[in-house]
Amino acid sequence: ALVGAYSASADGVSYSGAAYGIPFNREAWNEKSKLTASDKAADDQFGTSVSVDGDVALVGTAYADPDGASDAGAAYVFERSAGGTNAWGQVAKLTASDKAEGNCFGHAVNVAGDVALIGAYAASPGGVFIAGAAYVFERDAGGTNAWGQVAKLTALDKAASDWFGWSVSLAGDVALVGAVFADPSGLSEAGAAYIFERNAGGTNTWGQVTKLTAPDKAASDWFGTSARVAGDVALIGVYQADPGGLTNAGAVYV
Repeated sequence: ALVGAYSASADGVSYSGAAYGIPFNREAWNEKSKLTASDKAADDQFGTSVSVDGDVALVGTAYADPDGASDAGAAYVFERSAGGTNAWGQVAKLTASDKAEGNCFGHAVNVAGDVALIGAYAASPGGVFIAGAAYVFERDAGGTNAWGQVAKLTALDKAASDWFGWSVSLAGDVALVGAVFADPSGLSEAGAAYIFERNAGGTNTWGQVTKLTAPDKAASDWFGTSARVAGDVALIGVYQADPGGLTNAGAVYV
């Protein structure tokens, strides 16, 4: 298990953040490792998001300032035995190729095998204000264990303040990205989610194949608050939905 603590003050660095690795032993969930960024800085909030798959851990740091770009965001890759047996050492720092101030890259992360998906919900692709974006990295892109960027995902119908990239998920050749403030059918902030596939439109192009919305969508539902894909099933959280007329009781759609 990997647990983020984004407001921790690691080594006395205020709000630099941390993440904790807990061995999967149901009888004694004891802390095994404490992860921090090698270049930690105040207010980075390392641990904003976390993901783990096998011997690889991915930690988002949405408010990091790579290359001096305030709150552009970053994500860090750790491996179990990098630097020693079970040492969980840092092996890479990921940033967007087009990083910009305030993008919050790393707000959502997911790693699956040799692929990492990272959301930057406050990015403004094509000059569309806070439409949002998500980035795909692969382990050996650009060199052995280089974790290079291979794709930038945006919605085909992107619009201002959609917050595409608020949630992300990966399974094999499928990526799922939530756009929590999208306005499907003109319903303000009803929310949407988008499915991309690795070879849609060309080899390794990660093209959009469908857009998901709730059949009973309503304004301010925030469909896409959370998202998970596994095999042929997608699960979308809608935490402000009003099932049965119960205000903000929330719902999940399969």
